[in-house]
Amino acid sequence: MTCRIGFLGNCQVQSYSALTPLMVAGAEVVALDYSRPETREEAVRERFVEQLEDCDYIFTQTASFSITNETALRERFGSKVKTIANFYFRGLFPDSCMIGSFGNRLDKPTAINSIVILDAFLRGESEENAAHCFNRENYSRLGLLQAWENSMAEMFRREGSNSVDVPGAALMEQACLRYPAFITMNHPSLALMSEYLEKVFLHSGVIYRSINPVIIEDPLEEHDTTPIDNLVAEMRNLPYRGSGYWRINSLGRRFINRAELISQFYDTYKNTPRRDLVVHSPSDLTQYYSNESNLRFLVDPDAPVIQPPMRASLKRRF
Repeated sequence: MTCRIGFLGNCQVQSYSALTPLMVAGAEVVALDYSRPETREEAVRERFVEQLEDCDYIFTQTASFSITNETALRERFGSKVKTIANFYFRGLFPDSCMIGSFGNRLDKPTAINSIVILDAFLRGESEENAAHCFNRENYSRLGLLQAWENSMAEMFRREGSNSVDVPGAALMEQACLRYPAFITMNHPSLALMSEYLEKVFLHSGVIYRSINPVIIEDPLEEHDTTPIDNLVAEMRNLPYRGSGYWRINSLGRRFINRAELISQFYDTYKNTPRRDLVVHSPSDLTQYYSNESNLRFLVDPDAPVIQPPMRASLKRRF
């Protein structure tokens, strides 16, 4: 018996689309991926909604788009519509950030920058010294030690007021304590996605079977990947450790170590106007830096660059 299921959300729907046919017998999947530029066109979203007419279940992340936001979908399809989690977790990658505004993001060598590297560059540190700035004392100075707690608070905020029918925050944290549940801060691993999808199906009465997600290729691994710093793993007593290598598509999908990543970013920063070398997200850090005079230069290009009082101590390895 065929079961038709629709998914709407960011790139995470790629994972659901890969998993669902393996977990639900006879499942057919249609998905709207907001990470694709064409979905910004209302006509594209309208055509997609027409495909939902024949769906038995519709699972959507909360969104503000016309036609496909959860309110509009419920008005049209009623109880078929269930809201699902939009996973985000910087706790495993505390220094990850976006640099530049939405229309002027730095994306070379990769769109996910490192606050530690940017800070070292702006303070005039050499590439060699920048590599030694990944230590607990410098993380504390940059306000990165609270990334785990801040990310959890953000997830619970997203799921507050019963806005998500199938919450995922608690499951997400438990997964991160057991295995590498994220590839980057906004790309969950297929293992987490399959674990959460079981919860979604159970909530909605969809008959499914559990699978081992390692049997299929993770669709989100086609994007750049970020390793989990062993410093973080040790601080959190995690039972696993990272590889220490980034995979960067712009470099031919090569795996590179931290030294090469720093070199690549330094080359980009040297050729970028100072006004564009500012942290744009995550919001908890931009707010923190705006209120810290010694770190305001990370979000305000006109603020003076302040050197820490004991620069040498920031270069010690953890």
